[in-house]
Parts: sequence; structure tokens; C-alpha cells
Amino acid sequence: MFRISVLIVLLVTIVLYWKNRKQHSLNQLKNQLLQNLKADRSGFLKQLRMFSFAWSALLFVLLGLSGFLPELLTGHHMSGFILVLHVLLAPFFLIAFTFWIFASVKRQAFIEKDWQIFKQGWTTIRSHQPTMDKLFFWSFFLLSLIGIGAIILSLFPLFSSSGIGNLIGIHRYVMLLLFLIAVVFYFRYFSLNQKIKIEEK
Repeated sequence: MFRISVLIVLLVTIVLYWKNRKQHSLNQLKNQLLQNLKADRSGFLKQLRMFSFAWSALLFVLLGLSGFLPELLTGHHMSGFILVLHVLLAPFFLIAFTFWIFASVKRQAFIEKDWQIFKQGWTTIRSHQPTMDKLFFWSFFLLSLIGIGAIILSLFPLFSSSGIGNLIGIHRYVMLLLFLIAVVFYFRYFSLNQKIKIEEK
């Protein structure tokens, strides 16, 4: 079942990339990140937010690849070197992710305008980029707490073998859902950026 879920996420990623292939490239991504870093040099908190986000994103992708690819290619859980790599990268992701959360939480707080937009329905919400960014941030944060919390709990001798298996299952599915959310947000974010640039021209 998990292998099928990974395959579905992969297919969604491919479809989104193919649909937006003219707007996305590694060079565009690199240039966008560099522009954001240059724009955020005005304060330590902004620098911390951008660098912690960049490291979190990179480590999240590496963790996703090490966690999902073995399942997709072989049908078995990760083991050996891949498992060691996954375990070694996880604490660094947690550190970078924590810095990103603390550096961003004030900026991503919902304000009165956001609540007014919520009352107008999903069509209005999805067309308002700042509110969508906040929804992404908080959904990513809450799901991360569940996924990370589940795998941490599985390390302690508090549950039976089946309980530990369930916690690991929760971790895997939640992280797969996070990966899907990140992919959708990425394509939406850069598509909107390209659209804004075209309109400005």
C-alpha cells in the first residue's frame, strides 16, 4: 500500500512538472533562491529564516529520497547504508527545521485579514498568496510534529511491537503527505512568481 502511495506522489510530481516545465528549471530555482537571500540581508532574523529554510528543504528532499526510493524500487524498507544515511541526516533536518519555524512563526501568524479571507471560501483563499503561504506553513508544521513525534516515540520502549510498527507507519505516511504538500506548494509558488513577473513586464 505504501509503495502505491509513493508511486502516486511520484506521478503527481511528474504531471505537475510536465505541466509547468517551461516555467521551472534548476537555474530558475537557483536564481530565485539567490534573489531571496540577497533581498533578506537586511536583518539577522531574515537571514536565519532563509538559510534555515534552504537547509531544511535540502535535507527534507534527501530524507524523502532515502526513505521513499528503496520502497518504490524494491518494495522493501530502507536498510544498510541508506538507513544509516537517513538516520544521520534526520537530526540535522530537525535542527534546521526548528530554526526555520522559530524564525518564521511571527511572520506567518494569522491576522484579521486572513480570517476575513477564510470566511469568503476556498476560491478566495487560494487566490490570496500570503494566506496560502500561512496555510502551507502551519499545515507543514503540524504534520511535521505528528511525523517526527511518531518516530521519536517509536524509539522508546513504551509500546509493543505492533505499536512501534504503527508509529513507524504513521511517520512514513505523514512524511509522504508532507512531501506531496511541498511539491504542490513549490509548483504553485514558482508558477505564481513567473506569472507576476510576466504581468510586471
